[in-house]
Amino acid sequence: MSAHKTPYRLHVGTEPAYDVQIGLSLREAAMAAASCLTAAGQVRLVSDEQVYALYGEPVKNCLETSGHTVALDLVAPGEGSKSIATWESLMNRWAADRLHRTDGVLALGGGVTGDLAGFAAASYMRGIPLVQMPTTLLAAVDASVGGKTALNLPLGKNLLGAFKQPSGVFCATDLFQSLADVDWQNGTAELIKMAILTDSDLFARLENRPFTSQSDDLTGVIATAVGHKITYVEADASEKGIRAHLNLGHTLGHAIEQVSGHTVPHGHAVAMGLAFISRAAVALGRLTPTDGQRILRLLQAHHLPISVPFDRNQLAKALLNDKKADGDGIRWILPVGIGHCLIHSVAYADLSEFLTKGGL
Repeated sequence: MSAHKTPYRLHVGTEPAYDVQIGLSLREAAMAAASCLTAAGQVRLVSDEQVYALYGEPVKNCLETSGHTVALDLVAPGEGSKSIATWESLMNRWAADRLHRTDGVLALGGGVTGDLAGFAAASYMRGIPLVQMPTTLLAAVDASVGGKTALNLPLGKNLLGAFKQPSGVFCATDLFQSLADVDWQNGTAELIKMAILTDSDLFARLENRPFTSQSDDLTGVIATAVGHKITYVEADASEKGIRAHLNLGHTLGHAIEQVSGHTVPHGHAVAMGLAFISRAAVALGRLTPTDGQRILRLLQAHHLPISVPFDRNQLAKALLNDKKADGDGIRWILPVGIGHCLIHSVAYADLSEFLTKGGL
């Protein structure tokens, strides 16, 4: 079945509200993005060099055909572009080109591009319109929806950020057929996270047969995961409460990315984090050993790592700079069943023991 024969439209009831469309072709997504940016005279098309070489020209042509003046902002692929230096370069170019508040930004790419373009759109003139066109599974199920944008600092991941809800998210799922294995795996880690967090039926679906780019329920599975994220976002748009549950697997995951110098991709780091927190939950008596093993097996079935090959002391140091740390300790999202999680705070004095419980 073609990925874009049965598109889904999901509404996000934040302020501002917007729609997420899943299952479009590249041209359909580009035309929808152009329509969403109707008021923009100039559109800044932000993408990385590799993604633009694959998909950029058709998107640019659609924007221009719709009457927009398009300027390209191409960045190097990889986590290194989520930097103050890259953001400052964008700001200077936009100011030099006299970008106005009525103009807009289109993010074409994965999570790094979405974060960078989103933070730039949030900060330039205190905010200009943003549209997201995710080109990876990870960006489609997680990074493009919900308005969290961020840059990295030398001491930690996503420490400089802003909330910037897009005007629309348009997902061309047919692009996923050409994703490299590692990029697909990164996205499945976020799907598994969502299943552990809130959906035992989705977990069983992923157990029954691995999720691949050829799955006949491709768009449906993605829409299910996005729908769950929207529920959290609508309830807590600025992450002051329940939305923090979406950080399941990310507390240690971000520390792993930091310690590795961002050589471990995000989804693999999250998978390690999910494995760690599942082991810790079993050791604490909050998760049954059976469910703990189900989680580990599901990660392995999707070719994701479940061991952490980094020094625990370095990880502990990185954890102290995580944005989920506060004056009393570090807040972890703990699975207590398939489809059920809770917030578990660990005092700094107890961190070493907690890391041991998770197998470090």
